[in-house]
Amino acid sequence: MKNTLLIAVVFIFFNQSFTQYSWAASPANITTDIVWTDSGGTGFGAGYGGVDDISAAFNYARRQEELQLGFVTNTLPDLVMPSQTVWDGLSDDAKALYLINDERTARAGIEAGVLGLPLAGIEQNIDGLAEYYAQFLHDNDTTGHDADGSGGPFVRIDDDPEIGNAKNCHEFLPRSENLAYFATTGDNIPLPLERSIYGFIYDDASSGWGHREAVLLQDVALNSYSSFTNNNGSVGHEGFLGVHHISSADYAPFPTFPSNFGSVVVMEIFDPVSDAIALTRECNYIVTLESDNIFGVEENNHDVLKRGEMAMAVLLAKNISPPATASGTEYNDVPSNHPNAVWIEQFKAEMFSEGCAIGKFCPDDVVTKEQLAKVILKAKEGAAYAPMPATGIYNDVPTTDLNADWIEALSIAGYTSGCDTDRFCPKQTVTHDIFNNILNVAFP
Repeated sequence: MKNTLLIAVVFIFFNQSFTQYSWAASPANITTDIVWTDSGGTGFGAGYGGVDDISAAFNYARRQEELQLGFVTNTLPDLVMPSQTVWDGLSDDAKALYLINDERTARAGIEAGVLGLPLAGIEQNIDGLAEYYAQFLHDNDTTGHDADGSGGPFVRIDDDPEIGNAKNCHEFLPRSENLAYFATTGDNIPLPLERSIYGFIYDDASSGWGHREAVLLQDVALNSYSSFTNNNGSVGHEGFLGVHHISSADYAPFPTFPSNFGSVVVMEIFDPVSDAIALTRECNYIVTLESDNIFGVEENNHDVLKRGEMAMAVLLAKNISPPATASGTEYNDVPSNHPNAVWIEQFKAEMFSEGCAIGKFCPDDVVTKEQLAKVILKAKEGAAYAPMPATGIYNDVPTTDLNADWIEALSIAGYTSGCDTDRFCPKQTVTHDIFNNILNVAFP
């Protein structure tokens, strides 16, 4: 028997739903599973070849959903995939965010109360929980939501020091985690992440559509149970996502099923508290990939900006050259062989920014809008520059905020604007394209 036939026959796909709490608010569920169907065929006969098969499968499923729910054909717009080259260059986080948000926005207005808002983006802490649990399942050849004995996904979130109960930095959600597993006697599992997301939405009858409801959860409840509370960041999106996938010959998820290769996918959703409460409780949300920078996928222009990169770019904008070599003694976490070491040490010499902590620069940490405000103004006006006292022009930046003076001065200077009519979103992660726009205005 050919290996390809073995793969087709023995792929196993499981969804398990954590049902401790009530169902989530979401668009209407479909009534019958819709099996993945692409250019190669249906189910085990499918091709799983790439972006063409991904779009074929999802768009076939949308037509079938319209039939099941009595919608006019093409009520759900088609999924449009980027080129294969662009898709292959994306991270799992970016792929998941792209597919999930397209499914969410496609349902805007199909029923009363369904806004179809995208998720806000990938948040570092919740993404780290997904990575931890995927690695645990992989390393222990196991499945299930409480395999680590922690008490399950809700407890893992509650126990996280940055977003959990220690700071009380999350709203209640009735869903938190989706899991998917694959196994084969072959040596490869194609499109595990894409097929997992598809399965959560369209092939989930055995789990009572719980995974579908988690993926499509909205901020306006369609039943008596809770949903997202859209009070953090822009009103145009809601909630954070974390996702991690591992595929290897070392993962055998099903003891009674002999396999040579396995895959596990862990998806977490998370609802942050309001901007005002997050500020009071010092909630450390770090959005490493924003949804606004995923739609219309570009090459690398939407990657998040890191502190080391910021130092180099600001000095280049100022036409300041660094020394030929770095000493490696200015910061404990910037050795002389760090790719941005010479720029970081010159950045310190120019006094454009302090480090992130005593003796540290944190060169690989992402940059937030509030951090960037002081850097841009000092680079533009000089290290001795001091802004005027803040007056409170943004609702999410009180005058008592340590960065308020700098944030307001940056806006008044016209170098950047808020994220909304009356908000600055100071914790928002800065991407390369946003940063480049600011540099072009500040240093024409």
